[in-house]
Amino acid sequence: MSDTTNQPTKSEFITRMNDGLTKFSAFLNQFSAEQLMEPTDTVGWNARDHIVHMAVWADGIAALLSRKDRWDAMGISAELGESGDFDRINEAIAVQHRHLSAVEARSWLLAAHERLVTAMEPLDNAGLQLPYERFVPPFSGDGGSPVLSYIIGDSYEHYQEHMPWIEAIIRGA
Repeated sequence: MSDTTNQPTKSEFITRMNDGLTKFSAFLNQFSAEQLMEPTDTVGWNARDHIVHMAVWADGIAALLSRKDRWDAMGISAELGESGDFDRINEAIAVQHRHLSAVEARSWLLAAHERLVTAMEPLDNAGLQLPYERFVPPFSGDGGSPVLSYIIGDSYEHYQEHMPWIEAIIRGA
């Protein structure tokens, strides 16, 4: 386990998560619902697909922290989830949710973010450093990165990662 002496506290991470979502929401506010739906990138994704993608991954981590089936919460098979083939996983997610409007996708992301923050509540700072395998059956393994890295990767870092991609789709770059 890593040294947590200089690690930010859980409260500080939640602040970062909330600030990241606020920044992402402000970023999205500059675009109309039509702009979030119409232009697509070379693989056919629009901005709504990116928003849904982030909501699904946040829900997956919320389920993981609650010691529920992450892949089931994401609407994909365990086989696909455990394959590590992120392109196939992400395409399966996008295809499942293409019926949603941009407004529905944004609402889902806000709710998923809240579910993730709520799922963090039982964990203290040390709990955030537990390895991934402590959150999957039989809940006793020591493998994997600290669960905090998954929380960060599927919250504020995820929002920041997708902003330039969404911008490029909408601006036609």
